[in-house]
Amino acid sequence: MAEASAAAYGAAIGVAIAMAVVCFALRGQRSSRRSGIKNYYNNV
Repeated sequence: MAEASAAAYGAAIGVAIAMAVVCFALRGQRSSRRSGIKNYYNNV
């Protein structure tokens, strides 16, 4: 049981770190993405 709980805890930490990396990456690209969407809809 201890091994399973340790593995589950480690997996949860890994998922949290991966989500943080993705969120920071998307936050860095958010401004350029919004301007691209605005330009796309203005041209249509």
